[in-house]
Amino acid sequence: MPPTIHQGYVPGAIGRIAELHARFYSEMAGFGVAFESGVARELGGFCERLEADRDHFTLTAPPSPTRLTHQPEPERLPIDLVPEAVQIDATVGIAIFPQHGANQDDLIRAADVAMYAAKQSGRQCVRMFEPQLAEELVRRHLIAQALHAAAEQGEFKLQYQPIVSISTGECVAMEALLRWHHPEMGMIAPLDFIPMAERSGDIISIGRWVLLEACKAAASWQGDRAPAVAVNVSAVQVLAGTLLEDVEDALRGSGLPPKRLHLELTESLFAGDHARTSEALSVLRTKGVRIAIDDFGTGFSSLSYLQHLPIDTVKIDRSFVKSVDTESLAIVKAIISVAGSLGFDLIAEGVETESQIATLRALGVNHFQGYLWSRPLPAAQVAGWLAAGPRDTMAADLRALDTAQRGWQADVPLKSL
Repeated sequence: MPPTIHQGYVPGAIGRIAELHARFYSEMAGFGVAFESGVARELGGFCERLEADRDHFTLTAPPSPTRLTHQPEPERLPIDLVPEAVQIDATVGIAIFPQHGANQDDLIRAADVAMYAAKQSGRQCVRMFEPQLAEELVRRHLIAQALHAAAEQGEFKLQYQPIVSISTGECVAMEALLRWHHPEMGMIAPLDFIPMAERSGDIISIGRWVLLEACKAAASWQGDRAPAVAVNVSAVQVLAGTLLEDVEDALRGSGLPPKRLHLELTESLFAGDHARTSEALSVLRTKGVRIAIDDFGTGFSSLSYLQHLPIDTVKIDRSFVKSVDTESLAIVKAIISVAGSLGFDLIAEGVETESQIATLRALGVNHFQGYLWSRPLPAAQVAGWLAAGPRDTMAADLRALDTAQRGWQADVPLKSL
């Protein structure tokens, strides 16, 4: 019986299948040899052949009387790499003869497809090859090819979702959301192309385009109380060192006052070299640009650095808002307490029900974003939506609630957004 082929990503070990997740070690002299011998030693007689190519490794398992009927769970193995031992995480794809390939090349190709599917699901996981995975890989390849020219060919569009003050019903900001409609593949979800753009570096030019287009749109919104525009910024843009220049170019090119531009960044950006990030954002804040942490509570929150960040607003992630009436209530109360004590504004995103508004408003949240007010709007529809005036949904009822009836209300001071 021909062997089963297992292919994983960067060194590691998974059950009886190996692959590493520590890319920087691949630059060490003799690393490949050390890894191969270390994994082979840990796997004992199971490892028939292990081939390494920089940070990718292929394990050939010998015939086994036991049929693999389910996808194994990943494990972590210590591997001795002189002068120290390292813990190895696994991201692995599995292909089995003859179901997934009639020869070695086909099996390796199938294992490779499964491996990349595992990477998409997150680190330290395993995927068995399935025919539809190959179709997904082909589609990702087509997306990657089309991504670079999408902006030049006018395939990107921005839509805008209102952020509303429940106290006044007024729209205080519009969040710019990137949409991609490919002429052949149709609508491509941001989750399918944004991570790809970040890996390729295309996100820098895409982000620059988004900033300019969003600022131009916001500059066209008329009135004394015209809303700001909120733009999501990738960590790649910040770490590339071009964000300050890109923002200045967008403001200058659009004529938008800096105070009407809000930048949203995920909190994971601040978990690394947050001193460098803070420096760039501090300069923007001195110019009047406001900074928000998006999806707060899902990343690497730490009070030790949060109090030193140059931010104005915290956005409560939609995953917590969705279940705020049940299991997420304690988490949301903690987020509100921390944000309030540090003087940050609060926005709840993903609001879809009046029950969610009632709970969050009683806790002290005053700004909301979600389908209850509006789905993301094409740029051409924003002016008409704004002209319709304040949205008073529940505002009067909520203002009439007696504070004494809200025994669990958080006393959170809020600044204007």
